[in-house]
Parts: sequence; structure tokens; C-alpha cells
Amino acid sequence: MYFVDQAGASLKEYKMNLELGRKKIHSNSSISSNEIYWSPPPANTIKINVDAHCNGDGRWGLGWVVRKEDGSYLGVATHVVRAGTAMEAEVMGIVSVLQGLNQYDGAHALVESDSSVVVKAMQTRNYPR
Repeated sequence: MYFVDQAGASLKEYKMNLELGRKKIHSNSSISSNEIYWSPPPANTIKINVDAHCNGDGRWGLGWVVRKEDGSYLGVATHVVRAGTAMEAEVMGIVSVLQGLNQYDGAHALVESDSSVVVKAMQTRNYPR
């Protein structure tokens, strides 16, 4: 229940900051003292943010958020999967969200991930084996 409460608090804080016209969002989370930044995608583009976290036992928690340029949400999800590496887990998250975006056929999408290997592979279409 803790994570649901945290997500609700973060969403409330995001909406409040959006109403104030700020692009920079400060997190009050006790989990991290880092500042959180979200920059909107270009016009007529959706932005996908994906992240994976290892639980230490071979299971990975995946999370993704899809937003429009105005910051409104098109989708949010979390999954627990088995993966061998962080790269594999990040790719599983990206595939999961892209499969769910069939309804936005033809929409331009910008994908963000903290896995530089996955981002580079997508940009160059050169996928490591």
C-alpha cells in the first residue's frame, strides 16, 4: 500500500506544480532527496519513460509512464518479470509499453530509459546479442 500512497502523492504534487506553470518538480519523497525533472516531448509526440529495478532474487520490477506534450497521462503500469540483466529488463519494459500503444497508430513516440545501452541500440538499430 505504501507504493500506491507514494504514487498518489507524487501525482497530486505533479498536478499542483503543473497548475503553477512549473516544469521543474521537487519531490517530497523520503525515498530520495533528488530533484525530479520531466521535460515535455515535441508537439504531436508522446513520451514514454521506462525503468527497471532488480529485487535481488532474479525478479525485476518494471515501470512505465506514457504522457502527452501537455503532461497528461495516457498510461501507467508496473510489472514484475524475470530477467537476467538490467538491459533485458529495460527492453522488456519498452516492449510492454509499445505493444500497448497500438491504439496510437502512427503517433510519434520518444522513449526515455536510464539504460544507455538500450537507448543507443534503439537509436542505431544495432542490437547487442
